[in-house]
Order: sequence, then C-alpha cells, then structure tokens
Amino acid sequence: MVTQKNILSFVLIVISFGITSCHDSLWEEKTMNSPVYMTYEDLRSAVKVSPSQTLQKPGKIYFKDNLIFINEELKGVHVVDNENPKNPEFIVFIEIPGNVDMAVRNNTLFVDSYIDLVAIDITDPADPKEIGRLENAFPYILPPVVEDYIINNEELDEKKGIVISWKVEKILKEIKPDQHWISPYPFLRENGSFFNFSGAKTSSGGGG
Repeated sequence: MVTQKNILSFVLIVISFGITSCHDSLWEEKTMNSPVYMTYEDLRSAVKVSPSQTLQKPGKIYFKDNLIFINEELKGVHVVDNENPKNPEFIVFIEIPGNVDMAVRNNTLFVDSYIDLVAIDITDPADPKEIGRLENAFPYILPPVVEDYIINNEELDEKKGIVISWKVEKILKEIKPDQHWISPYPFLRENGSFFNFSGAKTSSGGGG
C-alpha cells in the first residue's frame, strides 16, 4: 500500500539525486551551418583567365563597344565578342571569386570580389590582366544559409578569411543552466506542497 511516508521517501531520493547531479554537464545535438572559408591570401591571388565557359547562373550584363561582359554569379565574368550580334563569340572567362557587380571605364573593368574592389585591364579582351586592387572596399557579409539552420557562431572568425559557403553538420552543444533547467523536484507544486499518486495534495511539512 502506498502511504504518504512512501511518497515522501521517494521524493527525498529524487531531491537528493537532483542536488548531487545539478553540476553535471548537459548536452544536446543540433544541426547547424558551419562556415567554409577562403583565406585572404587565396582570395587575392584568385583572379585568373580561363577558357570560355557556358552560362550557368548569369547576373549583371555590361556592354562596351563590341564587347559584352556577363557576370557568372559569385564566380566571375564572361567576355563576349559581339561584333557579329547574330553570332556572339565567348572569348574567355575571368575567374573572380565573389563577383556580382561590374563597371567599365575606358579600358578598365572594375569588379567586386567579396570585400575587395579589383581593376582589370581589358585592352586585349582575350588577355585581361589584374592591374589594381582596393582591399576591404566593401563590408564583410555572409552568404545565405542552408535550409534555414542556425549558424554555428562559435566558428565565425573574420581572421580566418571570407565565408564562401556553409556545411551542414550535427554538433554537440553544452546546455547552459539559463537555457534549459529541469527541476530536481518534479512532484513539488508552486505553493510548496507535494502531489501524491491519487492526485490529492499532501502537505510538505511532514507525513503521518
């Protein structure tokens, strides 16, 4: 037969367990976006000329004389000879990490490369050359996250370089006491009395 003494003895055991284990670490697994970096050194040596490529994710288009410059989102610029509009010829592709915008003045193509502004000589469209760079011309920004998972902020560090993408991974995180706290007194009411198994209320002052 369950008596009030039995209940109180059980509750005291639970309380004792809660007190002795309240300092133990609690952990939970979270799916998070962790940053993938490109170092500043790699960023600032990445502009180069490659053979012409097919369009995949075209962005901004800029016309200059008989040339067309077509942005490939975050990857670079296609240089197109449009002397014969009926048969435009893709000449070369300029690899420019993080490029989304451009402008041309005289024979210089100005492009963004993540946080840098880069100047490229296009006097010979088939052989463009980087001729200048203004570092940190633009704000440090983060790319869109994957599937709306939260960002692993502990891994964010501008000193490591530019965040160019995210990798989704499961990470163990320690739960701090002010984040999740489970009462060591599961049978205690707010008014200080205990529940018994029949749902009736028993005074917390003692037992019979």
